[in-house]
Amino acid sequence: MSEPSIQTKKKITRRNFLRLSLFAGLASTSALSYSFFFERLNIEMKQIKITSSRVPQSFRGKRIVHISDIHFGFFFDLEELRELTAEINRIKPDLICFTGDFIDYEFTKNQATQVSEILKHLKAPLGKFAILGNHDYWGDVTLVQTCLQESGFTLLKNQVTEIKTETDQIYLSGLDDILEGTPDLHPIIQQTQNHHDRFHIMLVHEPDYADAVASYHVDLQLSGHSHGGQISFPVIGPLITPQGSKKYISGLYKVNERLNLYTSRGIGTTILPIRFLCRPELTVIEL
Repeated sequence: MSEPSIQTKKKITRRNFLRLSLFAGLASTSALSYSFFFERLNIEMKQIKITSSRVPQSFRGKRIVHISDIHFGFFFDLEELRELTAEINRIKPDLICFTGDFIDYEFTKNQATQVSEILKHLKAPLGKFAILGNHDYWGDVTLVQTCLQESGFTLLKNQVTEIKTETDQIYLSGLDDILEGTPDLHPIIQQTQNHHDRFHIMLVHEPDYADAVASYHVDLQLSGHSHGGQISFPVIGPLITPQGSKKYISGLYKVNERLNLYTSRGIGTTILPIRFLCRPELTVIEL
C-alpha cells in the first residue's frame, strides 16, 4: 500500500518577499523612467491618406500637418517647441491645422512673445489654422488667442473659410471648444449649405462630437483632446480618457459614409508628465 502523498504550501520567506518587492520596485522605476525620459519625448510621425471623390484635382497629393495638445508649460518648453517647429518645416506641409490645448494652464506675456516668435517660422503655402481647447480656456485664453494670431495662425471659432488653389477650393471650418467654449455649428452650416459637394474639413477639439458633425456635409474631422489615454496597456488599452473622448480615442475612424475622423494622440502631456505605450504624434495627412 503506497504512502499517502503530503502536499505542503510553499511559504514566502522574508527573504523572498524582499526579493519580490525589490524586483517590483525596479520594474516600476524602469517603467517610469522609460515613460518620462524616452516615450514622452519620442514623437511618432503618423502618415495617413484620405480618399474622396470630392477632393479637387489640384488638392490631390496636398499634405496637411495636424498638430494637437502641445500643453506648453507642462514639461514642454521653448526649446522643444523650436524642435517641433523645425520638424514640421522639414515635412514642407501645404496646410497646418492645430486642434487645441496649446497651453496647459499658465501662460505669461513673456512666454507668449517668445512662443509667437518661434511659431512665426512655421511655413505652409495654404495657411496655418487653429482652434481652442479646454485647457486654453482654463488659462489666459485671450493671451493664447493673441499669441496664435500674431504668429500667423488664423483662429477659427464657429467659422468657415475657403482654402484655394488657382483652380479649386475646399472648406475648412473650426468649432469653439465643446466643453468650455460656445460651440455653434449653425454659422458653418449656413455658409456651406450651397456647396454640399465641396470637400469640407472641420477642426473640433473633442473627437466624440463627430456623432453630431456626422449629420452634416463634412468629409474630415480633425481632433485631439484624448492624448490616446497617455498611459495604455496591451489588451486593456488606455486606462482613462477625458470627457469628450470616450468613443473615438485615437487614430482614423469611419463615422459614416461621408465623414472620416482622425483623433491625434497629441504632442504634450497633462496631469502626469509620462506616456506609456502611447507615443506623442505628429500627423501628416495626404489628400
